[in-house]
Amino acid sequence: CGRTARTTRPRKDNPPPPELLSAMRAARRYGIGHLAEVSRRHALKLGLPEDVVQHYLWNFRYHLEEADRQALNLFADRAVPGHWEGDLVIGAGGRSALITLVERTSRYTLLGHLPTEHTSMTVIATIQQMVKDLNAEQLKTITWDQGVEMAETARVRIKDGCEVYFCDPHSPWQRPTNENTNGEIRRRFYKKGTDFAEVTPEHVAWVQDELNDTPRQVLGGATPREILQQIFNRGALTA
Repeated sequence: CGRTARTTRPRKDNPPPPELLSAMRAARRYGIGHLAEVSRRHALKLGLPEDVVQHYLWNFRYHLEEADRQALNLFADRAVPGHWEGDLVIGAGGRSALITLVERTSRYTLLGHLPTEHTSMTVIATIQQMVKDLNAEQLKTITWDQGVEMAETARVRIKDGCEVYFCDPHSPWQRPTNENTNGEIRRRFYKKGTDFAEVTPEHVAWVQDELNDTPRQVLGGATPREILQQIFNRGALTA
């Protein structure tokens, strides 16, 4: 008598709402304490009971791993455009870098020049500039390597509607298009040990154009730029 009825917890295989799942995915980069804080805040916003929030927190690894696994499987067949893969090509001494973003279906590449450092906020601010002309259809997700460069996505979104996924440790096969592009960049343009502080932005823009205007056997002899224009029926993109 007088006891508050306990809310029925969702089954473990019942995923959290998308907004809460997105917050949990970003917050896990900062550890469980930050995860709990961010998740509770979003749960209150969504009007979820406290014990439901606790259930999701206790099972957050399961929910995130399952969501990432389903997402990576969906992206793997390249049938749906708008999914990108990203990484850094690190320069000499580990100071400078080049951001590479590759759209899975067309193999279209965007490059970001980081001549002096590659902290998380610098990387994110540069990517925001790189993708500013993309709409929600053209930029659905970015799959990133396990580096710390994207840690600030817990607080700062790349762009509204764009989710950031992280590969499993030591699993470059989960972003194969980006791995192949980075290898081509190393072979054709910037050998290992290149100091990107000595590379001009104009040269980086030229390399981007070369990558996007090179006919690809995998694209039936078309270029990434041509395929991208066919997919989205729009003009060429610029970084």
